[in-house]
Amino acid sequence: MNLFERFSKVEREAARAVRAEHKKKEREARDERQERLDKAAGVASVEVVCHADTWDFVRTKAPRFEGRPFSFFSGTGDRLDPEPDADGLVHITLSGPNLVKLLDWMWSASQSTDPVERALAKRIYNGAAAVVDTVDPSVQPGLALPPIVIDDRVPPPA
Repeated sequence: MNLFERFSKVEREAARAVRAEHKKKEREARDERQERLDKAAGVASVEVVCHADTWDFVRTKAPRFEGRPFSFFSGTGDRLDPEPDADGLVHITLSGPNLVKLLDWMWSASQSTDPVERALAKRIYNGAAAVVDTVDPSVQPGLALPPIVIDDRVPPPA
């Protein structure tokens, strides 16, 4: 008796249904991610506010080209190494194309097997995604996007 014959027709159909559902969810997630990237591409600019260490993590995830950091991580001055404010937070202005890159790189890093890298990348990706998801390309003219703030805090006492 081969392996295929060991399972009943009902069991095989159930397994097919589970695989089909899994593929459907993967397709939906891929489509949602692409829609988010498409929205981000149309953004003129958005401010990212995070701790300097968080921004350093983002910079380490940027692909390198000919030994140099790629695109918005290249250059000098405030764009590369912004000065932290009194709370230790940095403020970085990203263009839409650079926001697309940030989302893409953080999504890729969130698939890491390293739990620390995965946690940081997921938090940054989810923070950026929450802002990008508010974009409505059909609204002209629209309001500026709120900043992407990666700074979770506890609520003040009641």
